[in-house]
Formats: sequence, C-alpha cells, structure tokens
Amino acid sequence: MATRRKSTVLATQRPKKNRLRFLGSPAVKKVLWYLFNLFFLAALVTMIACAVYGYSITDDLVERFEGKRWKIPSRVFSDALTLVPGGVG
Repeated sequence: MATRRKSTVLATQRPKKNRLRFLGSPAVKKVLWYLFNLFFLAALVTMIACAVYGYSITDDLVERFEGKRWKIPSRVFSDALTLVPGGVG
C-alpha cells in the first residue's frame, strides 16, 4: 500500500476575513481614517515644535551654566571615602 503525502495546506484553514468589517459603513471608515491622520499630524507637529524649542534654548542654557561650573564648593567633590571589605570605613 502506497503512503500518501500530506498536503501543505490544511483543510481546516479559513480564508482571511476583512479585519475592518466590524467598523460598518464606508463613511465610518472614512471618519476614523480622518481622525487617525489628524492625530498623526498633531503628534508630528508637536514633536517638531519640541525639537525646535529644545534647540532654541540650548544656547541660553549653555550660557547660564558655563560660568557657574566652578562656583560649587570644593567640599562636595573632595570628600574622601575609604572602601574596606565588609563595609564603608
């Protein structure tokens, strides 16, 4: 008796359905597509505005902090810390 080869496509596979079918009429799809595009555009404009603002304040921040770098008390940076096995000495 000859053995049959199994088919690569299972008989129980169903054809793919339209995933947007639950949305209903084409008018609803159109409104949702419009809202999606509006949200995407608003997010893009917001990101660009934040980037422009960040770039514009860079010079101001550098100018403010450039002179104050060495005005911090040296005690903050010169405190000695001895590390010993089993604890801090």
